[in-house]
Amino acid sequence: MKTKKMAAAATMAAMAVSLFGAQAAAEGGSVYYLNYKPEVDAQWQELAASYTEQTGVEVTVVTAASGTYE
Repeated sequence: MKTKKMAAAATMAAMAVSLFGAQAAAEGGSVYYLNYKPEVDAQWQELAASYTEQTGVEVTVVTAASGTYE
């Protein structure tokens, strides 16, 4: 069940990033994403690299570990 939730969350995140990325591509910009969950940092980094490769829009993912959000 946990795998299904992770897959659903990753799919939703990919769709959200694509919406921001589409506008960034149109404006020649980039995407900056602040991740609050260090346990999924590797997946976000992989998704960002894949998105950048496919669209040419630079995606920066920063993970805020416990106590470093501010």
